[in-house]
Amino acid sequence: MKHKILLIALSLLVSCATKMPEITYEPVPYDIGIPMFPDSLNIPPDNLMTVDGVRLGRYLFYDGRLSGDPKRPMSCATCHKQEHAFECGT
Repeated sequence: MKHKILLIALSLLVSCATKMPEITYEPVPYDIGIPMFPDSLNIPPDNLMTVDGVRLGRYLFYDGRLSGDPKRPMSCATCHKQEHAFECGT
C-alpha cells in the first residue's frame, strides 16, 4: 500500500512540474555542389537535403547492424564500394 501511495504522490509531483521549454529544430541545408552532369537531380521539394540527413544516411550506409544477421553483419557499403562509384560490383 505504501508503494501505491508513493507512486501516486510521485506522479502528482511530476505532473505539476513547470512547463518544459519547447525545442525547435532548424535544419541546416546541405549544399551538394551539383556538377555539370547530370542536368538535374531527383530531389523531392518536400524532402530537401540537410546536414543532419546526410550524416544519418552516411551512418546507415556503413552500418552493418541493419543486415539482420548478427553473425555476418553486412552494410550497403559491403557491396557498393566507394572506389567503384558505389556501383554494385559484387
